[in-house]
Amino acid sequence: MTKLRKRGLMASVLSRMSAGDCLISDRHAERMLVGLLSEAEQVTDPQAAWDEVRTEVAGAWGYDDSPDGPRKPFIYQDGVAVIPVHGILINRFNYCWGFVTGYDFIRKQMNAAAADDDVDLIVFDHDTPGGEAAGCDELAREINSLGKPTMALVNSLSASGGFWLAAPCNRVVCAPSGSVGSIGVYILHMNIAKMLAEWGIEAEFIKDGEFKTSGNMYESLSEKDREYLQGMVSERAAEFHSAVAEFRGVEESVVKGTQARVMRPTEALSLGLIDAAESPTTAVASFVAELGNEEPTTDDSQEEVTMAEISSEDRAAVATETKARIKGIMTHEEAKGREGLAEHLAYNTDQTVEEAVATLTASPKAEAPKEEPKDEPKDEPKDEPKDDDADKGDDDKGGSDDGDKAKGGSQFEKAMDQGKHPEVGPDGDKSNAGGNDEVSDNVSRILGAQSAATGRKFEQAKA
Repeated sequence: MTKLRKRGLMASVLSRMSAGDCLISDRHAERMLVGLLSEAEQVTDPQAAWDEVRTEVAGAWGYDDSPDGPRKPFIYQDGVAVIPVHGILINRFNYCWGFVTGYDFIRKQMNAAAADDDVDLIVFDHDTPGGEAAGCDELAREINSLGKPTMALVNSLSASGGFWLAAPCNRVVCAPSGSVGSIGVYILHMNIAKMLAEWGIEAEFIKDGEFKTSGNMYESLSEKDREYLQGMVSERAAEFHSAVAEFRGVEESVVKGTQARVMRPTEALSLGLIDAAESPTTAVASFVAELGNEEPTTDDSQEEVTMAEISSEDRAAVATETKARIKGIMTHEEAKGREGLAEHLAYNTDQTVEEAVATLTASPKAEAPKEEPKDEPKDEPKDEPKDDDADKGDDDKGGSDDGDKAKGGSQFEKAMDQGKHPEVGPDGDKSNAGGNDEVSDNVSRILGAQSAATGRKFEQAKA
């Protein structure tokens, strides 16, 4: 593959994903999409790039995948075929380069494994934020009808389109530190008209058909365009929700109720979206032990249907309890001012509502940003009368005009000045206290409290 062809391919991928509906976790994919072109530049030989990924994946599994002698087209050891589902997932691409994997590559690998009599189990090794919507559902349904036992092993992410491909497997297992979900769809619209205008460039479309240019990056979205694109997103999302519910045997409302969240294994397990949270080697060993020497069966007996119905009911009940628990924590009175901690307790722990509330109660609330105290003019306080009569009145009441100016003329000082406190002056003058240390201490405490309340510094004048 030439350098020009690689650039054209990756540019096409970016264009399709920015203009079409995406099955990708926005939270995880940004750095991958940004690096897609630069990563592709490093690939000089497509087959060599796959061989390198193959060696790394086999090593991570502890498999001896030496190229010496004849070997299978997929990673294999002891009856287990491993197929990487890594990086951005794209349609009509026949390679896996680690940072990007094609649906055609996955299809080719799994069909070869399904046709190989040595293979007892096909493991899809997931570490992906998802990818293109086009081609995803078709591949998922092929996985669902593959005819051999399949396992989706998430280490450490299977989001959006990635999870669409994981759901049809006979068993879905997530590493304890991994994440799954993002069962939703979006279309990205960028408007670069202002940037082009600054460069003196103006774009104009001559078109036939009202929606021919909907979503283009040179114009703002009209309300009709927005409704049109939202309709596309909603339709694809409904297909996504329905497929996951069908594959996993859960109610569609459970899937839709996740609101496209990326979840830790604990929540995903409670909702029936995964079957276990285990390490990769443990998960595979357990499944192989269960399979034994039995041939996979696709016979939908009445007993199996009944068990599926019971399982679905149980999962729906757990889902209802989980949603009630999350709501109980997030809407509790103790969550106010501690929203970040409440969200962590609700989504990332197994604490009950009571336990979470106890944790919230024992935790300090987030402090509002403190405003810097404004310096007020000390020589002319705003709340102090300026006329001579007012000054005279202050003098008659025992106040000191000079003292008020020196101390800022606070309300506290006026109250002290006008009240009957012969032993304490508004400036904390010790001369009226007769050297009484106890009175001096009281003055210090009062001034300290006033400082704390107003944010202004008050000090007791030295005799």
